[in-house]
Amino acid sequence: MGPMSRSWLQAAFALLLLQVASMSFTQTQPLPELLKPVAADTTAKLQAKTNYGFRRQLYVAKRYRIVEIDFSLLEREDAEFTITPFDDLQTVVRTKRIAGPSSGEHLREWTGVVDNSSVKGFATAPNGQTLPIPTFPVALWIRSGEHEVPVQVAQQVAAERGDKPRQQFLAQPAQLQALPGAQPRVTSKLNLQTLSGEWFLLAKAKRVVIRPIEDDPRYHVIYEEDSDKMASGAHQDEKSTQKLRAAEQFRQQLEQERLQDAAKQP
Repeated sequence: MGPMSRSWLQAAFALLLLQVASMSFTQTQPLPELLKPVAADTTAKLQAKTNYGFRRQLYVAKRYRIVEIDFSLLEREDAEFTITPFDDLQTVVRTKRIAGPSSGEHLREWTGVVDNSSVKGFATAPNGQTLPIPTFPVALWIRSGEHEVPVQVAQQVAAERGDKPRQQFLAQPAQLQALPGAQPRVTSKLNLQTLSGEWFLLAKAKRVVIRPIEDDPRYHVIYEEDSDKMASGAHQDEKSTQKLRAAEQFRQQLEQERLQDAAKQP
């Protein structure tokens, strides 16, 4: 074999090694994650006792996390990524369709399919055959534009941007106006992107919900729904009625606590 042939073989072998290394790197490279962690001090502020809207949201949560959203993953038609509310509920999803925005509402609907291999679960058919439990699609709503926020949040963001927040007064719901000391809420508006949605993991019999945090929609809460507190279904039996009654009682108690705290302010 001549020197030229040996050089050619060496070059071909080096190229093959490079291709194998590239394939190995591609296969082991982790998928991007939709949910981004939030700093501990920010989390502590959002969990403050005076964030009554957030506390109301958490009523139906069995467990939850405060997160930020990587919205760039929801803009690509061919995206594949993970959604990890908790370590035991990680799901791999692929974009199926992106629709919108809806007329005049600045809404987009993102629909994804779940990679079955990421949600393991099996059921036994009547004939004894073991079958994989099917998965449901994931539907998420992305809202862009102005969002109502507490005036304190708007002031904070305005100070960072060098703007002046716009204030508006919102009347209390009718059922709360009769409470002693009920007053209009002072709010403002911010241009934001928020994400809402929910999906059911049949293999684990768990429903996952994601919503913007009412007291600061720059951040989101993702939680596993507590079926013992959530009334569902069109048929309202006694158990569902009790759940609804308990939820309304909790909400009114929370509002009374808010009014009492407001009365203590100078």
